[in-house]
Amino acid sequence: MGRKRVELSWIQNESSRKITFKKRKKGLGKKMEELTILCGVEGCLLILNPDGTDPFVWPSTDKAKEMLAQFESLSKIEQTKKMMNYDQYMEEANEKLCRSIAKHEKRNKEMEASQIMHQISHGRRIEALTIEELNVLIWYSEQKLKYIRRRTQLFPKKSDHSGPSLPASEQPPPPPPPIPIEQATASGNTIPKEGNIIEEASGQFFMELLSYGENKIEDASLANEMGQRIEDPCPKSHDD
Repeated sequence: MGRKRVELSWIQNESSRKITFKKRKKGLGKKMEELTILCGVEGCLLILNPDGTDPFVWPSTDKAKEMLAQFESLSKIEQTKKMMNYDQYMEEANEKLCRSIAKHEKRNKEMEASQIMHQISHGRRIEALTIEELNVLIWYSEQKLKYIRRRTQLFPKKSDHSGPSLPASEQPPPPPPPIPIEQATASGNTIPKEGNIIEEASGQFFMELLSYGENKIEDASLANEMGQRIEDPCPKSHDD
């Protein structure tokens, strides 16, 4: 069994508080010694005793004074360059956590969209999709279109005559026309409220659009044949 987690609050019992202070103070000195040996850095530790007696200093008072003088000789910018209070630390940790959550949410949406497209390719009808599934496909389509626009911006414009223009057959398919409200009401479908309206689309449109985004990656090899070098504007990071 693991050690019971200690609640971080002031210890009211005086005897227990003194024992805890003595143990933790000794442990901090040991940790500081290990840090200096393992990492080859200089460090000192100063702890004021609550009873007003001589403070606990590691490794020695002279060494601590020498390091303090060395620190005070630095400029104010260098002294405060890596300083961080509790609010700044929590803000930075919160931003890091939010970025991590957003990255995982995006990955989950991509996996969900891939699963839905696999089901459509194996005979599932687009009319059987739920509103949430349609939202995922629309989000995935928008992400692919943004990626395609970034890639096409790397190609020379048609007026430059420095490269071949894309044929009309490779242009993304136009979206299907929206279903009239009268027709949707007559068929028994429920019309979402304003802000959540999703136009009914055919499975062929989604599959053509998404497969178009995948096939556009081959444009890089075409540019290489023309003597151009195309770099990916959104490379995958190692942590992905």
